[in-house]
Amino acid sequence: MNRTKLYNTYWLLSRLAIKIGTWGLLAVGLMLVSLLLYISKMTKLEQDILSVQDALNKAQRSAAVVTSAPVVAAQLTMRDVSAYYQQLPKGSALPSYLNTINQAAMQQHLILNRGDYKLTQLKKAEFSRYQIVFPVVGKYTQIRQFIAIVLEKLPALGLSDVQITRENSLSPTVEARLEFVLYLQSGAW
Repeated sequence: MNRTKLYNTYWLLSRLAIKIGTWGLLAVGLMLVSLLLYISKMTKLEQDILSVQDALNKAQRSAAVVTSAPVVAAQLTMRDVSAYYQQLPKGSALPSYLNTINQAAMQQHLILNRGDYKLTQLKKAEFSRYQIVFPVVGKYTQIRQFIAIVLEKLPALGLSDVQITRENSLSPTVEARLEFVLYLQSGAW
């Protein structure tokens, strides 16, 4: 009986193939290949989704453990703050700081013809601010190197403002207004 069923199935398929023709067989083959590709891709995507969900669950569990740990906040004591202010330079060191700035300018071939200086003593503060403003003319790279050298050599000095202008796009030089702030110990003059 098995042989008869196999023969009948073969005969039925061959008649169907004759009826739908070559293009029909090609279409049925493409549909079968597409179905197989769809099934294989969907199973891979489902596996990827499960692995990502598993990783997410592990990350959430580890985050819960981290957040449940006690947080130790860094607290500054008055002694730490006082030690910080003691590291600032004294007012008597001001001429050497200004000399360092002038040497850095000369090193970059910049001339500091004039400067505006202003001392600001803050009430209830353990430091003073010495504001220094220089108008500088030179190449952009020279000015940038000057700023880098000064800030590297003088850690108590900060650059608070820079304004750069150029007359036209063909000019090799720029005009800059550099504003530095030097932080000094308040009572050590």
